[in-house]
Amino acid sequence: MTCNISEYVQNCIHGVYEISDKSRHVRERQEKAIHELLMKRCAAALAVPTNDMAKQAGLRWPGEPITLFGE
Repeated sequence: MTCNISEYVQNCIHGVYEISDKSRHVRERQEKAIHELLMKRCAAALAVPTNDMAKQAGLRWPGEPITLFGE
């Protein structure tokens, strides 16, 4: 594809540009990695109760069955 300098400048000003398939692949991979990182951060920030009585009460409230087991 050939274009003159003024077309190139206009495309850059208006945000219209072409990227290679390799660049697109790298960008998609980076976006996926960022998404996975944010999901891990969100999962790590999730509050999980460790008090057995609170967990049991939380399960009994909606009527879910509770199974206790030992190791």
